[in-house]
Amino acid sequence: MENIPKFSSDEKKQLLQAVKDAYERLNVEQKQVIEQKHLQQAYTAEQWLDYLQEIAEYDYHVDNYLRVFPKKYGDNSGCLWALSIGTIIFGIWLLMISEGDFRSWIYIAIFLSSVPFWVWHYIYEAKTQKTVTQKRNMPNFLRNFIVPLVAVLKEETRPQTPIQLNINMRDPAKTKQKDELKKDTKGNGTFYIYDMLNLRTRLSDGTVLWLKVQDVIRERFKYKRKGNKYKIKVKRVYQLQMSLPKKHYTLKTSAIKPSFRLKKEDKPTKYGFKVKLAQSFYQTTTTYKGNQGEEYWKYGMEVSERKIPNLNSILDLIATVYKQVDPIEATTQP
Repeated sequence: MENIPKFSSDEKKQLLQAVKDAYERLNVEQKQVIEQKHLQQAYTAEQWLDYLQEIAEYDYHVDNYLRVFPKKYGDNSGCLWALSIGTIIFGIWLLMISEGDFRSWIYIAIFLSSVPFWVWHYIYEAKTQKTVTQKRNMPNFLRNFIVPLVAVLKEETRPQTPIQLNINMRDPAKTKQKDELKKDTKGNGTFYIYDMLNLRTRLSDGTVLWLKVQDVIRERFKYKRKGNKYKIKVKRVYQLQMSLPKKHYTLKTSAIKPSFRLKKEDKPTKYGFKVKLAQSFYQTTTTYKGNQGEEYWKYGMEVSERKIPNLNSILDLIATVYKQVDPIEATTQP
């Protein structure tokens, strides 16, 4: 069982105040990113770091606050509304059978007076624990993957070179796209694509770099008499394309063949490389009978908090491409 830390009421207030203060320091555009959980823009590396580090700082405080309220599948809002509606219905029923009985009117007053409390409680919870924190919580890969990646690119790009970023931090269950081209060999599965990151920039040596990080989701659903069987399996796919200028590089005659897929293209002014790496990411451990939404909630938690994209894997892909060529300067020296 997970060991949940205990916080005093003063500590909770301090954590929540830190969240509010960090949010107020953001500009309008940054707040829109947090609300929409999507970002598509082009800035220099230095501008990106200034822009993203403020959002990352806010997310850090949100994560600290959410330790007070561990996430579970579902919430109590439905129960609160059901109780309020049930209270009203019960009060109407008492009114119909009371026939002027004074005691019934007292019961009606007691029950109906509880309705505003539950409605207020729901609104208060929504404004503090959900809207301010849980609904605005950002996936950890923003500060633990995107920011370090941009920091690396800052050292490898010219100061005025823009980096185009398209970052999707929304719920995978709501933003996944069906892959019409890919078919399940067993015939009972459907494939979906969840795009997380698209990046394009030009390095200092003139190399154009494209990077895509996405999850490939395979859903399998079987109808059974004793209960429907539903399973998902997810692979994280890194796709890298690099165009190296021929005026700076020449192909090696005996380059080491990598363990992953690599394609070469010899074009008039550049060498093109396409690299693809797929890693197992998440799958249901047992055949799951029941709620499809809960499975996607578990997967979404893995995406958001636990298994962020691997920066070292991407750096290895880039290094592998450069191992396929030799710098022109090195080959022309006497």
